[in-house]
Amino acid sequence: MKKIILFGFTLLIIVTMAGCSNNNDQTVEKNKQQQQATWKSEMPVNINAEDSLHSVHFIDPNTGWLVKNENKDNEQISQILHTKDSGKNWKEIKIGNFLIKQLLFIDKTTGWVITQTGGKDDPNKKKAAVKIMHTNNGGRNWEL
Repeated sequence: MKKIILFGFTLLIIVTMAGCSNNNDQTVEKNKQQQQATWKSEMPVNINAEDSLHSVHFIDPNTGWLVKNENKDNEQISQILHTKDSGKNWKEIKIGNFLIKQLLFIDKTTGWVITQTGGKDDPNKKKAAVKIMHTNNGGRNWEL
């Protein structure tokens, strides 16, 4: 009698564990698919194959900036894009015709960029000039 109860109890544990494992695998896979779909839907930035994004910087869950480098007429030009809604919408910030190498903000208004003009990628073969520019108003105005 003891053997039958022990066998039944062991069988119950095995069946329960097998059922839980299968459900967990399905739940994990469903969560991965939902996360991937969410990421894709929250990055509405136009990017061509030759463009690149870098210096993605968020100071809180909603407010962030990124740099988009694009090739125009064999010249690389950078744009700063800014979001206030966790990346659902992005607005371009004008800074000039520079190649932005790095961007950093420490709060909603104060930030810096390192820019480059000329250099090996310049079709006019100008000597490279690197500048550090600063903003105190969230990127509306930039100064050296």
